[in-house]
Amino acid sequence: MPITHSFDVVIIGAGHAGLEAALASARLGCRTALITLNLEQLVNISCNPSIGGLGKSHLVAEIDALGGEQAKLADLSSIQYKILNRSKGMAVWALRSQIDKYLYARHARRAAEGQEGLKLFQDSVADLLMEDGRLIGLRTERGVVFTCKAAVFCTGTFLRGKITIGEYTHSGGRIGELSCDTLSESLRKTGLRLRRLKTGTPARVHRQSLDFSKMEREEGDEEPLRFHWKEGLNRNPRVPCWLTWTHEGTHRIIRENRHRSPLYSGKIEGIGPRYCPSIEDKVFRFAEKARHQLYLEPEGLDVEAYYVNGCSSSMPEELQWEFMKTVPGMEGVEILKPAYAVEYDSIDSTQLTHALEYKNLPGLFFAGQVNGTSGYEEAAGQGLLAGINAARRARGLGDFTLPRATSYLGVMVDDLVLQGGDEPYRMFTARSEHRLSLRPDNADRRLTAIGRELGLVPDDQWAAFKAKEGRLERILPKLRSESMAPSDLERAFSVRTAESARYAYLFTRSDLDTAALAAVCARELDEREEDVRTLAADLKYHGYVENQRQVVERTRKREETAFPPAFAFEGIPGLKVEAVQNLTRVKPATLGQASRIPGVTPADIQILLHHLGKREG
Repeated sequence: MPITHSFDVVIIGAGHAGLEAALASARLGCRTALITLNLEQLVNISCNPSIGGLGKSHLVAEIDALGGEQAKLADLSSIQYKILNRSKGMAVWALRSQIDKYLYARHARRAAEGQEGLKLFQDSVADLLMEDGRLIGLRTERGVVFTCKAAVFCTGTFLRGKITIGEYTHSGGRIGELSCDTLSESLRKTGLRLRRLKTGTPARVHRQSLDFSKMEREEGDEEPLRFHWKEGLNRNPRVPCWLTWTHEGTHRIIRENRHRSPLYSGKIEGIGPRYCPSIEDKVFRFAEKARHQLYLEPEGLDVEAYYVNGCSSSMPEELQWEFMKTVPGMEGVEILKPAYAVEYDSIDSTQLTHALEYKNLPGLFFAGQVNGTSGYEEAAGQGLLAGINAARRARGLGDFTLPRATSYLGVMVDDLVLQGGDEPYRMFTARSEHRLSLRPDNADRRLTAIGRELGLVPDDQWAAFKAKEGRLERILPKLRSESMAPSDLERAFSVRTAESARYAYLFTRSDLDTAALAAVCARELDEREEDVRTLAADLKYHGYVENQRQVVERTRKREETAFPPAFAFEGIPGLKVEAVQNLTRVKPATLGQASRIPGVTPADIQILLHHLGKREG
């Protein structure tokens, strides 16, 4: 008889998505199993050693507000912080943290092993067990059976993963690790559509082989910064990164060896991320560029490895050595681990509901790179949401979803399940039509109460949130009543005026640096700068946000207009063939969802609205 374990929820894969899914499920009271190929690689930072950045820091803040773990892990392992986009509006500011990848993994494993209700297993899932059209369990390659009420697949790049370095290939989701070669077929048998995607990672090089005197030193910001709501988590030393550039000599070597690049020889078939091109892509697609930036990032405080950001490649190993030696400061480079490409199976995410559950098999959820996304933050956000919904499915509760208007997490899921995509998805602030009101600084005000109601926000986080709310309520009247004297305005901002001006008014002025004004205001009022900055952004964007709110309210009725069960789009007079095909494939639940499906025009929506009105009549 095979060994049989019984759990409420089983998580497959222990990367960023798997960890968040497992912790959320267990914290919601479900008996949870986390199965991974190698427990020693739990939450491996397989690409750049950083958390946050443009668009991504918004996700980290929202994960934290809902009671997730990623922000805490980032602060515990941070070795440098930097705010990006400072020259732009505060709504698109982004916090980026350079991390010690080994510290991050150590704290992640500690969180998993210390979580009540969560058990870890090292094994490889090979098959799904179903009964009466629903998931009842999983079977591993060793024949162990896990019965469950719900499962979350967070398999990353490991479904039929294939590593490529020039002419060399081997099976694996990461270099030196195994892949899951049988699970793809099991998923196909359920009716899931799979597709082939590609990602890659740059080389790791030895610190002592680098000449930093020929590079530009990149320090982090001095001011106290953090992702997690709790202060004082990070006491690690701060370290710099280094900036250098390729040049014509580098590009010539790559051009002359185009035929040896798997990307251009046809050896690699998967589609890669457009916004993170390999060095070969940069040279061939952007031939007008005389140079390309390389950013050298330390992988940890106690290791010699540096990550060469901007130099992803699948070229043969000897060519990687050759072209990197042309770069200033890298003439004597020693490669510890070569750059490589990895192809893998991902699912067509339009087959999922907004709860990240497979429409045709209740209880089967997906999160992370297997859904066609790219990035630790995107994976963690999906893992958190899928873990919540798997736990709710196991407990007989309804779906938990977030609308686009209230979160970047909602934007990401909505994009994935309605639009899908032919390349790995990455979050950008431009993807949200409500970005002025969806800022990292107000993520707690948007989502903490929701996380508390779900049961994920602990007492100390809730108390800290309520204390902050109290401070903001106390500060706002001061901003509306306290003024800045003309002499102070001229001294601080070179602005000449005859009269004093209230802070609330000054924050709306486009000719004043909002962040600098917030710092002055905080000193004058003896308040926390981060609190004043949050209110400053509210005041600055108030008119725009109010317009957005009215737009949301006007479109809410259309957004909530539901299609009847098993609604047939075929045969509706006037609908274009492309619209019918895409609507039938995605199966939107509401008219609002239908309006965001590619190929469905406003005219199609009007036809559907008219048809639904006739049915109702």
